[in-house]
Amino acid sequence: MTAGKVLPVSVMVAPVRTLGAECYFALKVWNGQQTGAAAVLVADGIDEHLVTMDSPKENTDAEKYVEKIDIPSALIKRAFGDSLKQALNKGEDVVIRLDWRESVPHPDQRVEYEFWTNSNDECGIRCDEQINFIKNFKGHAQILEKGGYTLFTPHYITWYCPEPFISSRQ
Repeated sequence: MTAGKVLPVSVMVAPVRTLGAECYFALKVWNGQQTGAAAVLVADGIDEHLVTMDSPKENTDAEKYVEKIDIPSALIKRAFGDSLKQALNKGEDVVIRLDWRESVPHPDQRVEYEFWTNSNDECGIRCDEQINFIKNFKGHAQILEKGGYTLFTPHYITWYCPEPFISSRQ
């Protein structure tokens, strides 16, 4: 956005959670994008401190749209969402400036993330999921790191194996 220039932006304010009903954050953003929104502000349906949005555990439908989302989105508190809706319902002009500088707390403008793992790769379905994640994410992580967008720190947990267990099968 150029200083002094206001660009027309359509913003959808929708509750993310209400008692007894769920519509996932990413799905609300996708629906907003499909209706032409240039950005989506998702208001929490419950009056509480903001929570970190997480993808649904069993929602395979999300794979169809999550990677296609290309508009900015943010979770806002219910009270702020209510005040925006009230102003819009009164026909007032609402100007919202999306400033992402505070969401990237590192001065180098990179997202910093860590991955913790261990050598216990024979523990069943959870370990299989972790191995598949590593295999599938590896290429993406390399592209982000080489492009200077991220700083990745892997952690590999090791432990001491007592002498009596060295020759055991477990």
